Amino acid sequence: MPLSEVVEENVELIPVLERFGITLGLSDRTVGQICVMKGIDAGFFLSVVNNFLNPDYFPEKQLKTSGIGVIADYLLRTEKYYMEYQLPNIEAHLGRLINGCPSSQALGLLRILLSSFRESLSRAVEYDTREWLPYCASLSAGGKSNVADAPRYDDSAYVEGINILHEMKGVMVRHLSGDYDRNLCYAVIFSISSMEKDISMHHRIRDRILYPLVASLTDKRG
Repeated sequence: MPLSEVVEENVELIPVLERFGITLGLSDRTVGQICVMKGIDAGFFLSVVNNFLNPDYFPEKQLKTSGIGVIADYLLRTEKYYMEYQLPNIEAHLGRLINGCPSSQALGLLRILLSSFRESLSRAVEYDTREWLPYCASLSAGGKSNVADAPRYDDSAYVEGINILHEMKGVMVRHLSGDYDRNLCYAVIFSISSMEKDISMHHRIRDRILYPLVASLTDKRG
């Protein structure tokens, strides 16, 4: 089946494709053809896409066969997308929503929560970028390590960020009132919900796939 047909029915996949370096203009090429063109591990690509489309589907065994380097590279690309595109998009839309109804207490709370979310996500991404994922890439390349050298695995900032996004949805659904831009409001809710889902899956791959692989390899080489 052409990848374009899948994307036409599931446009929410477009950000995922971006992380693999796949842009629109897919023509009628199949997944296999596009993966060959882009030098992508087709098995890993399909596992990520299927997991994104169906959160109940989590191909743990297949993902673990993809290798630490492939997984770490994908996670780095994903985090870059969060910081450079997804989060700024929410901030811009929420800013416009707040400016249109500056007296709303609920919107004021959302501003505070979004600031807290940015802090949590920035902390998580900085840790991954500077310590955790470079360590993973080093192991993948055959670098020697032991338990003493391994950076401490920490997922607290991701969990905190997911909880904040969930709280933001609750504030909007339960407490938002007044004369605000309805269309803009819905765009913000959908964007927040999409990012919550995205980060939850990101965390699941990081926590249930990459971390056990790295821990196992560290123990063997230690």
